[in-house]
Amino acid sequence: MLFDDLLPQLLGEVPGCPDITAINALRNAAIEFCRETEAWAELQEDPIPLADNEHTYDVECPSDAVVVRVLEAWVDGSPLTGKSMSEIGVLMPGWQSDVSNRPIYFNAKEAPNRLRLFPTPANTQGELLTLRVAYAPKVNGKRISDQVGNRHLEALMSGAKARLMAMPKRAWTDLALADYHKTQFANAITDRRIDDLHGGVPSSLTVKPVRFG
Repeated sequence: MLFDDLLPQLLGEVPGCPDITAINALRNAAIEFCRETEAWAELQEDPIPLADNEHTYDVECPSDAVVVRVLEAWVDGSPLTGKSMSEIGVLMPGWQSDVSNRPIYFNAKEAPNRLRLFPTPANTQGELLTLRVAYAPKVNGKRISDQVGNRHLEALMSGAKARLMAMPKRAWTDLALADYHKTQFANAITDRRIDDLHGGVPSSLTVKPVRFG
């Protein structure tokens, strides 16, 4: 979904705002929303073949997007567990030299789009690495995924209007409405996070009761 396609709905509430200014506000709102919620998440279509003695792999990215975080990883259907380097040091004291044809941990300490596997793959026999990745628009990107644009359109509009209406001494400046839309945008981010905790299905979060005494 192109940001240009969202302009007609936005410009009616910020009269006199140039298209390029409105698009920048939409893009920045989309970047913040995606980074805060990881709502733009996709399973990569092409699994990555593991290579002997190669521990780091590039994470593919749609055009006009950047990688926020690798959410999940599998090798031939077996899930890997994300761990920090401090955790890796405890779990695998010999991580720098340990090898296996079946990695069990991953992290992206080097960069979000550079995934490291532990142990380092060796004696590989066609094993494939599959990833589910969260993305955000580039700072000069022209689009947002249809998945986010359709489902969270009102949130993106509120985020853009909050930015535009807070701009000083413009024809469309409205500080009261800017505060309102800022709150709406923050609420939408919270709602998305809660929905993600529920796994996107109707349910209720429960806490196991603890007996006292």
